[in-house]
Amino acid sequence: MNNSELINKFYTSFSEGYFKGMIECYHENIVFQDPVFGELKGERAMKMWDMLLSSKTGNSKISFDNIKANSENGNANWTAKYTYGKSKRNVVNEVSAAFKFKMPVGIFTSKFIILVLFPIKWLYAVMARG
Repeated sequence: MNNSELINKFYTSFSEGYFKGMIECYHENIVFQDPVFGELKGERAMKMWDMLLSSKTGNSKISFDNIKANSENGNANWTAKYTYGKSKRNVVNEVSAAFKFKMPVGIFTSKFIILVLFPIKWLYAVMARG
């Protein structure tokens, strides 16, 4: 599997709510960083996705595009659409992700060693208080 395929697998698994498929893309020493969760390493980064997917509702939709990768780095854009809170506000998060790849010892396929998320837009379609 090349690195573009690895990113595709990660986001396909994310869009299908398949946690195991997502973490199969992670190197054991993964470093994840974004503005919401800060920096998470290793097991903590993996558990974050498990927590997010376990609370995912049926009205959540994840889409992705613009996957680019070479032997060392990659990037992709993804969008999450969901409702949030008791008032069921419609939320659209557009995110740009940057990846760094590393090949684990004894395995001949790269894994993500670093994943950094940059918000493009975090929009509330309906600004409701409460």
